Amino acid sequence: MTLPPLPPLRDSLLWRMGLLLGGIALLALIGMSNALLTAVASAGDAAAINIAGSLRMQSYRIATRLGAAAGPAAVRDELDEFERRLTHPQLLHAIPADAGDARRLDYSALATQWHERLRPLALELSSGTAQPERLRTALAEIDDFVAGIDGFVGRLETHAEAKLTALRWVQGAILLATLLLAVLAWRSVRLRLLPPLRELLGLADRVRRGDFIGRAEHVGRDELGVLAQAFNAMAEDLSKMYADLESRVEAQTHALRRSNRSLELLYATTRRLNEAPPTAATLTAVLAEVERYTGARGSSLCLVDAQSLKLQQKISTHPDFPERCRKPDCGSCVGDGSSSEPAHLPQTLSVPVQELGEYYGVLLLEAPGIGVEDATQVQLLETVARHIASTLRATRQEVSKRRLALLEERNVIARELHDSLAQQLSYLKIQVSRLQSALPDGQPAAVGEILAELREGLSSAYRELRELLTTFRITMAEDGLQPALERALREFGTRGNLATVLDDRLNGHPLSPHQEIHVLQIVREALSNIVHHARARTARVTLAHVDGRMQVTIEDDGVGLSDNPERERHYGLTIMRERTRSLHGELQLGRSTHGGTRVALDFPATHAEPPTDTSAEESLHV
Repeated sequence: MTLPPLPPLRDSLLWRMGLLLGGIALLALIGMSNALLTAVASAGDAAAINIAGSLRMQSYRIATRLGAAAGPAAVRDELDEFERRLTHPQLLHAIPADAGDARRLDYSALATQWHERLRPLALELSSGTAQPERLRTALAEIDDFVAGIDGFVGRLETHAEAKLTALRWVQGAILLATLLLAVLAWRSVRLRLLPPLRELLGLADRVRRGDFIGRAEHVGRDELGVLAQAFNAMAEDLSKMYADLESRVEAQTHALRRSNRSLELLYATTRRLNEAPPTAATLTAVLAEVERYTGARGSSLCLVDAQSLKLQQKISTHPDFPERCRKPDCGSCVGDGSSSEPAHLPQTLSVPVQELGEYYGVLLLEAPGIGVEDATQVQLLETVARHIASTLRATRQEVSKRRLALLEERNVIARELHDSLAQQLSYLKIQVSRLQSALPDGQPAAVGEILAELREGLSSAYRELRELLTTFRITMAEDGLQPALERALREFGTRGNLATVLDDRLNGHPLSPHQEIHVLQIVREALSNIVHHARARTARVTLAHVDGRMQVTIEDDGVGLSDNPERERHYGLTIMRERTRSLHGELQLGRSTHGGTRVALDFPATHAEPPTDTSAEESLHV
């Protein structure tokens, strides 16, 4: 804000008031100076009048001495006293030095008459030689002399009164001028100072109450006019600042609301992810919270394989939203890790679900109001996506720990079986061979048949135990069920010269480690039966998720089932049924469409946690 310039001197209220107050002060100074000078000039007038008046009395005393013939000495004393009073300094001080002044002329005439006539005459009469006529003449001259003294005293009094009269006139004029200047000053204050001040005070009070509309009308060239201009400029600036402040407060309030909603979203999503495992229901609730915050019309969470970025599971809150994403490869949505809008999903924002550089999927939002340029919204969604990724990462780590613990326990069981039961079976086979060699010739045929059956039973038990040990030593890496099944199919395909096919239709629906292990073992057991008994050329394993249930099918084009598939000393189907019961499912055996065998496993997708004592369970399977 640029302040207006100061007013010129001729328009300045300060200058005008200064002139009036200066004039009043000057008049007061003149009046005081005049009174002081008059007092100083009149300081000896009263004394001079008194001394001049005493000359009359002294003249009468001289006349009395002369009439009483008091003698020369007494008359001389009176004459000296008259002389002393006539030449008194206060009397001489009251007589001006101007020779033309009436007082100087009267005094000079009195002094001349005294020295030239009365004093010599008085000295002559005091000697006693003068005639009586001479005495009468002297007394008459003294009367004339006293009359002259009266005139001189009157002139002194008149002059003193003239000084006082002049002083009264001057003081009266000064008083009148002072009153006039005071009236002018009061009028100037009343007309030129008070109205603008009252106006400015009223406007200041309005500004204090938040009203910035009022403007001062007195905008002249004096100080108050300059102040009014400055006030108007200040009010204008305050009005703009207040409007800007209101907009900024509104913006900050909006930002705080958004921050509060962001915190609510983060709290809600974090609470849901921490309270329950990241199942489809939990993730669907998280997506609903995100939609409620962002106002999105729909959302979907596509979980992918970390290495291939292939779709494993799709969760959506909108019935039509999943149909919009038809690509099995989610790499186009994940991209290089930055949010983008995939070309096949118009008006859809994609946010990668990643943690520590590892991708777990992509969060898709159908929210036209949110763009890549909305950094706050995108950053919040990326934070939610990181929370989801952290939960998935922690869940996968927990799954991996459980899987490793289960496999470690199975390895322990395998070592125990190998070190105990396998050794015993080997020992029994050797002893049967020794027994057959030790028997003499010509034994009954029944003995040979019993030994043959015993040897066959031991061989079959030993073979089953070796397969069971191989099954126990099977490991499942952290990459999950599908890679483990692919490895199993390659293994049995090579072993039995089979053409194997894996048809995975789970669409990313995950299995627990407990379910994965049992599904893998059932599939391996079925493949083992195909290799040993079916004489098949192809084998096909199908995984599907239908209406909340998992379905696993193993089919071949071999010779099909025998009349007694569960004959004694063959425990494969028994173990498969035991594993199926632990999954709370059903196992069915039948003919396939290709003429071979079809093994169908069906169990619920929502499963209970595996038992904590896995060793007991595996012992039961053995």
